[in-house]
Amino acid sequence: MMEAELAITGLGRRGDGIAEWNGQSLHVPFVLPGEKVRAAIEGERPSVLARLVDGPGRVRPFCPHFGQCGGCQAQHMSAELYRQWKQGLLSEALRQHGIVTEAMPLVDAHGEGRRRASFHVRVDGGAVRAGFMEMRSHRLADIATCPILVPALGPLHGICLAIGAVLGNCDVSATATAGGLDVAVKAE
Repeated sequence: MMEAELAITGLGRRGDGIAEWNGQSLHVPFVLPGEKVRAAIEGERPSVLARLVDGPGRVRPFCPHFGQCGGCQAQHMSAELYRQWKQGLLSEALRQHGIVTEAMPLVDAHGEGRRRASFHVRVDGGAVRAGFMEMRSHRLADIATCPILVPALGPLHGICLAIGAVLGNCDVSATATAGGLDVAVKAE
């Protein structure tokens, strides 16, 4: 493992900051363009030891689970930076297919707007736990509530615990639709 000071110059497709180091492009989690960090570099995924300079687009994440849960990776971005990043992703995807057009403005769900979620249920020693996976991990972050889910998905954690008590380890995907919850269960 090596330590290095990195200057973040862009954002990757998954919201990681991009830095150049020793001729290679590194993807650094939870950092933004314009930031400087001290990072531990081991393989392709550095981990931030300290943020030395904050970027102009940094805001305080509103979710208490940000950084632990792997579900959201952009809550530290300002609304404007987030819009630019998402529109850039769309424009680049279209450009790669020969379509050059101006993307329409992003429709922001303002917090409680996520209609789909996948919970993971694990049983260990008789205890049933449900939540999201930690970022880049198969470790379960036992999270009962998520502030960005639409209210219709609120009971999903309890549903997952009940399903897990019967089926054991499984993954539960749910979508809030006009007719109610659409739930799919994949048991191991």
